[in-house]
Amino acid sequence: MLNIINLFNTFLDKITLLRYKKKFKNYQSAKEFCETHTKSSYNNEVLNKFRLDKFKDNQKLIPYTFNNSLFTLLESVSIFILKHQRLPKILDFGGMFAENKLYLEKLYNLNITYDVVETKNICDLAKTLNHCTFYDDINKAFSNGKEKYDLIFSSGTIQYFENPYEIVKKIFSKNVRYIVFTRTNLSDDEGIYSAVSFLSGHGSSEGHIKYKVKNNKKIIIVPNTQMKEKKILDIAINNDYRLLRSFNGLTGNHGKNSYTKDLIFSLKTTS
Repeated sequence: MLNIINLFNTFLDKITLLRYKKKFKNYQSAKEFCETHTKSSYNNEVLNKFRLDKFKDNQKLIPYTFNNSLFTLLESVSIFILKHQRLPKILDFGGMFAENKLYLEKLYNLNITYDVVETKNICDLAKTLNHCTFYDDINKAFSNGKEKYDLIFSSGTIQYFENPYEIVKKIFSKNVRYIVFTRTNLSDDEGIYSAVSFLSGHGSSEGHIKYKVKNNKKIIIVPNTQMKEKKILDIAINNDYRLLRSFNGLTGNHGKNSYTKDLIFSLKTTS
């Protein structure tokens, strides 16, 4: 009986979310629709406070939890180690509260330079943490005079910007040895959609470990832009990068005719 009730509730949840999934002619229309439910998109204070609470409630479990983005992050780190005999210095563009840093440090049993570029709201909330350096602008990360990053990693992030190709150009302009994208929403259609989910689905990935999660059915809606893979590849080539690895991703696609790929690029002059 309990299973039937759970199945019925899951069905109702899907129906609820479908009501808000729409396609738009342009980003501004999508933004106006989404703002009626979720102010400031991923800079939303309620959303990010929930994500921080989830991080703190499960911080001891995070180093043991494997999530989808780690497949490609670990592969790129392994490529770097084989070539350079050390761990890379990593900048995570859209890395939330640096959950992946905790996982890598536990795995390798070493301290690692792993900084994060995130929304201003997350950076403000992260002032209560001391395991990572947070920046609200990628340019600030490269002007601090302390770190020269080897690898920029970005998972499921760039499609939520108003001008995602400009973000891609900015990332490639930093001239680091490796650039890695995972869970990127790709399609030749380049459609713009509203991505909808429940608040409780945000924050640290649960993976195979049962996290403490507050069940919250508040609806979160944000604009999501499909990107053309060829345009990303062209930007890489124009910045003297070559595609090192490309394979179908596990999650990240959204909207009609979409797909996702994990992409690892290396600077052609990487030594």
